[in-house]
Amino acid sequence: MNDDKLRLEFKYNLLILAIGKGYTNREFESLWTFLQFMLILPVDLESQLERKINKRYKIEKDMYSKEQMNELANRTYRIIHGVSFDDLLEKSKRERLEAERKAQQAENEKLEAAKSVLKEGMSLEKVLKIFQLSAEQISILKTSLK
Repeated sequence: MNDDKLRLEFKYNLLILAIGKGYTNREFESLWTFLQFMLILPVDLESQLERKINKRYKIEKDMYSKEQMNELANRTYRIIHGVSFDDLLEKSKRERLEAERKAQQAENEKLEAAKSVLKEGMSLEKVLKIFQLSAEQISILKTSLK
């Protein structure tokens, strides 16, 4: 067995021991960081390590509670990708909320612009055609002009 394969096996065994011992996220991440610096593997063996962990995870899934399984999946994903599922979900939620806020802001600006040109004397028909307003927006616009 060559040195790379020995490092792979040693790294794998240490990670499985840490999982079995119930290390906290912080402890596990510290161990992982240490192992990444001490036991550098070629890309193909790093992928093999991921597959081995996933295989063991699938085989032993009945041995762990759902919470432990989620924690293991989160740790494994974080090890491989540098970010956890929870982090990805939170980021996605923030991005969605920001997109919704920007869309609402754009709608408000569109209505304000339509209102402004109406006040300047442009006909309602032209405003509707130019700004392509929805029925709801037209109703809001008419109400605001009264």
